[in-house]
Order: sequence, then C-alpha cells, then structure tokens
Amino acid sequence: ALHVLNVGDSGLHVVRDGASAFATPEQQHYFNCPFQLGKGSDDSPADADYYVLDDLAEDDFVVLATDGMWDNLFEGDFLSQLDHSRTCEHIARSLSEMANRNGQDPTYGSPFAINARRHGMQYCGGKLDDVTVVVSRVVRSCEPADGSEASAMYDSGDDA
Repeated sequence: ALHVLNVGDSGLHVVRDGASAFATPEQQHYFNCPFQLGKGSDDSPADADYYVLDDLAEDDFVVLATDGMWDNLFEGDFLSQLDHSRTCEHIARSLSEMANRNGQDPTYGSPFAINARRHGMQYCGGKLDDVTVVVSRVVRSCEPADGSEASAMYDSGDDA
C-alpha cells in the first residue's frame, strides 16, 4: 500500500493503462491561495489529506508534482508522456521541461488561465512557477523463498 499525505496544490496522480485512476485534489483557502506549511502560515500537517492506496497495480505510474506542473499541463499532455519504453527519469525531465516552457508562454491557454477565468479573473498565458516532478512505476516486489523480508525493485532512472 502507498500512504499519501498531501497539503496544498502539489499533487499526486496514479495512472493506469493511460488514464488517471486517482488524483489528489488541491487544497486551497480560495483561488490561488493554497494551504502551505511554513513560517507565517496557520496551516499544519494536520490539515493534510491522507490516503491509503492499496489497489496499485503493476505498471501503474505514480506522478507527483508541484503546482508548477499542474498549472501548466493539461491532463492529456502529461498522460501522453507516460510511456513504458522510457525511464521514469526521462519522463519526469520531459514533463518538467514542458511545464516550464508553457509557464513562460504569455499566449498559452494554460489550465491556470482557464481556472482564473472561472473565478472571474483576467489571466492569459502560463503560470511561471517552480516545477518539481517525480515519476515512479509500480513493480512487483521480490519475495525471497526463505521467508525473509522482501526487497522492492525500483527504476533508478539509470539506463545502464
């Protein structure tokens, strides 16, 4: 099982067979004012949403990213990059570069711009912001025949 604790507008998506199977919702006080931890904030870890994902399947992708990605890539954009023939590192780098490029484009009809208009604000273009992306792939763990503790395999992003 994967235990998830999420605060604010960073988020996690589980992608299975090319479609989003689970996504954490944004936590915001109001539009563009996310929950945050740190100095000067009244938010705390107790405000986080907690999930236990016990139905992950082999070959699911788990994509974690800051709002710099979610605000600048539509779901179809990031889903199209999740290809089992590529390493998780390459996918994460590609998503990060796409989001950063879109965030710098003043004419891009970004998810953030669309959401801003829904809230009665005039906004055009991407949203320049920090972009951090982590991509993982679920693999079957190896259970030793002698009953000792199993060790999980993971994609280190190394092509070797």
